[in-house]
Amino acid sequence: MKPEETRQRVIEEHEKIRELLGEIDRANERFAQGSADGSEVRELAAGLFEVFAAHLALEDSLLAPALVALGDGGPWLAERLHREHREQRATLIALVELIEQAGQPSARIVDELHKFSDAVRNDMQHEEETILREDVLSDC
Repeated sequence: MKPEETRQRVIEEHEKIRELLGEIDRANERFAQGSADGSEVRELAAGLFEVFAAHLALEDSLLAPALVALGDGGPWLAERLHREHREQRATLIALVELIEQAGQPSARIVDELHKFSDAVRNDMQHEEETILREDVLSDC
């Protein structure tokens, strides 16, 4: 896949993830207000795990090699990307396990899910402003 195609694909996935995170935020809010029983939060968290795990695998298989091909600092950027992905996977796995063990979300779980969502949003924004810029990852 060409660098520009990789860049576009990752950005498109970021938008899908942002939409899912918005759904999770709204479900968390309904749960926190007592207008939902928490099953929606559980389902959305499980969906996030699947979508996000697939996204990380895509970035590992397409984006990391494109970064390495940049030369200079590319290999360092690719290693940093892999390290961040390992940390994000571990955090999300722990969060999903916490939800499964609890049976129903609690205020703590809602708070942890909110923190994770914010961190993912910040990470995607950072990627888009740095390694996914057209002048960094392009076909030229």
